[in-house]
Amino acid sequence: MTKDQNVVPVLLNESSWFDESDGTVSFTITENITLTLFVEEFLDFLEGIEDIKSLLINQDCIVVGTATDKDGNQKDQLLIKPKEDEYH
Repeated sequence: MTKDQNVVPVLLNESSWFDESDGTVSFTITENITLTLFVEEFLDFLEGIEDIKSLLINQDCIVVGTATDKDGNQKDQLLIKPKEDEYH
């Protein structure tokens, strides 16, 4: 793909955008981390992340809890189970 200076990246949501001129999708993970991938690599990356999520959820030491963001939306959150002696 050739770089076209007239193409403006398309904002996909508040933390991701697609740049057709170079065929990349970028997304902000944290305030200091933004990841950029070629579109062709994106689904492979997503599949890897989904595999990691499943493996983590199946760990005995992890539970799925919920958290509420600043806008009042509830989201699932992975948490380390407290050790038995931390309950007392």
